[in-house]
Amino acid sequence: HLTVPLDTWLGWSESPGEAAGYGPLDADDSRALAARLAANPANRWCITVTGPGGRPIAHGCARTSPPAGPGPPDRRAWARQVKIAPLETGTCTHTRQSRGYQPGPTLRHLIKIRNPTCTAPGCRRPAQRCDLDHTAPYQAGGRTCECNLGPVCRRHHKCKQLPRWTLTQTSPGSFTWTTPGGRAYHTAPAEYRA
Repeated sequence: HLTVPLDTWLGWSESPGEAAGYGPLDADDSRALAARLAANPANRWCITVTGPGGRPIAHGCARTSPPAGPGPPDRRAWARQVKIAPLETGTCTHTRQSRGYQPGPTLRHLIKIRNPTCTAPGCRRPAQRCDLDHTAPYQAGGRTCECNLGPVCRRHHKCKQLPRWTLTQTSPGSFTWTTPGGRAYHTAPAEYRA
């Protein structure tokens, strides 16, 4: 998983990118790695639009790989064809809600873009290795929706189910974990670098 600011990829900025599991990459290495990835049409390409503080506010996935060449004009044209849809950030409209317990692939992907790690305070386990957990239990009327799902690693999933622990989602992607002693810890959607 590689994250590169669009301005960096287009050659307009020297902001670093990030390779999952490795950390920050300087702009030149980010562009070089992105070019190598673009050469393989099987790789998935997405664009995440961020708002204040670098938080994701919209997202879209491309149907085709970007051009592998170095030219920004081709890359800009490719980026314009990606259909971007807003993410739920305030009061949820339940647009992408699933009727059943299991979220569909699009909803699952968006949750992992919004919260790329476990939502427990301080936990860095990647969302790909977490349970996609209903904050309010599905069997108790909790929705399978952006406002009620978040990645939780197996350890914190078990912790959440212990007596007197509570987990609430105050807005889509923002979580409050409350311990049996009454201490509250807050986590929020990812902050992507610009």
